[in-house]
Amino acid sequence: ENKSMATKDDFKKFMLHDKQLQYPKLDQTYRYDKSKDTSEPCIQTANQAAWSCGFIISSEEAQKLWHEFQAHFNERKAADPSIGTFQNVFGMKKRDDGTVFFSAKKNGTKKDGTLNDAPKVLDGNLNDLADKRIWSGSVGTLRVKAFPSSNPSNNTTGISLLLDTVQVTKAVYRTDDDFEQKNMEIEGQPSNQPESSSDSDFKAVGNTKPDTFQSPSPNDNASDEASEAAKIPDFDDEIPF
Repeated sequence: ENKSMATKDDFKKFMLHDKQLQYPKLDQTYRYDKSKDTSEPCIQTANQAAWSCGFIISSEEAQKLWHEFQAHFNERKAADPSIGTFQNVFGMKKRDDGTVFFSAKKNGTKKDGTLNDAPKVLDGNLNDLADKRIWSGSVGTLRVKAFPSSNPSNNTTGISLLLDTVQVTKAVYRTDDDFEQKNMEIEGQPSNQPESSSDSDFKAVGNTKPDTFQSPSPNDNASDEASEAAKIPDFDDEIPF
C-alpha cells in the first residue's frame, strides 16, 4: 500500500448526525497494547499512535453507508485501477443488537513522520470542548473522510474512515465513587469564536449536555473495549467483521 500517492479526490466527506459515540479516544493519541489487551495513552510519535472514535448506527443506515462507500471506492478505482476491488469497510462490525459499529481514526503522524493535527472536538456552541475525555454513550455529530485503503496482512482492500471533526452534543464522563461528583456544567464561552464556528457542516446547538455515571454500562467494560481495539489496531491491519 502506498498512500503517499493519495490525492484530494481520494477523500470523500461524510456527515453523521447525532450518533451514539463508542470508545472515543479524543483527548490524546492511544495505541493498542497486545500484552495488556487494551488501548493505552501514548505519545503522538509512537508506532500506531492514533486518535479514534467509534459510532453506532442502525442496520438500515449502515447498508446505505456501505453502498455510498462502495460507490466512492469504485469512482476512485475508475481513476486508478491498481487500488483493487472493494471488499470491506475497515473498522465496521455488526453488533448483537442489530446495530452496526463503525470506527474512524487519525494517526498521530503522517507517513513521513511529521505530526498530524488532532481531530477537532467541539462543544454544542462550536467552541473547543474543554474536557475531551468523554466516554462511550456520549452523543455527537462526526465529519469523517472515506478513502480507499488496503490490509496487507490478509490482502483485502476497501474503505477506511479518517476522523476529521466531532461535535459533542451530550458528553458522558466517568466519576469515581470515592470522590464527590463534580458538576460538569460547562462554564462560560470564550468571547472570541474559533474559526470552526464558521464551518457550514456544523451548527450551534447550545451547550453540550454533560452527564456523569458511577460505573460503566455492561457493554462498555474493559474486555469488550479491548476486543474492539484488537479488531481495529491500525488502518493498515484491519479485520473485516
